[in-house]
Amino acid sequence: NLFSNIWLWVYLSGTFIFAFRFSIQWLKVKRLKKEGIRLNVDSTEVILIEKETAPFSFFSKIFISKSLGNEVEIKTIVSHEKVHIKERHWADLLLFELVRILQWFNPLLLFYRKAMMQNHEYLADRGATATGMNIRTYQAILANQLLGVPVVRYASSFTMFNPTKRITMMNKNKTKPMKQFKLLWAVPVMALILFAFAEPKYVSADNSSTLSQQNEKGKSVSGIITDNKGEA
Repeated sequence: NLFSNIWLWVYLSGTFIFAFRFSIQWLKVKRLKKEGIRLNVDSTEVILIEKETAPFSFFSKIFISKSLGNEVEIKTIVSHEKVHIKERHWADLLLFELVRILQWFNPLLLFYRKAMMQNHEYLADRGATATGMNIRTYQAILANQLLGVPVVRYASSFTMFNPTKRITMMNKNKTKPMKQFKLLWAVPVMALILFAFAEPKYVSADNSSTLSQQNEKGKSVSGIITDNKGEA
């Protein structure tokens, strides 16, 4: 009927718009790749671009603005972006964009995308600092790049998602596996200690060895306690 046809056209229009945006972003990266200067840094292809933008990676290539001329900064950023490339975070982002083209009307996808990309940045920060890099230098470079703007939505950017929170995450002490194991066996040990040192509550019987107990309803329950030989 007419009503269902209207909703169908609305859905197809939204799908077309998001697919068009995706194509524009893809062509933008292709143009940057063509116009940029290719370098090899730590066995990774780096493309220097004229555009003033935050560094980002796309598939196996890393894009860095020419204005970033400091060698220490470049190597630090390359180390970060190499983690994105190695763990194939671009595959997650591309798959998400394809899903969003088909489900552009789903508002939950925005929250999912933010959580996914923020997790990518945490993983890249951890991987980059695990190579022996000075963490203070890394944090300083991250702070210097705060004003950068990502070029494409489905690329991994060095300064994406709350750098302040990322610095806080890097400063947290990691729990060593041995400490985690200690926590596991500490629980039953503590329970055993509490049981061993718990003070028992004794109830004395009267002269006829009769025990009476008052229950919650106020009724009296009585009886004689005997051992396995039938003696009181």
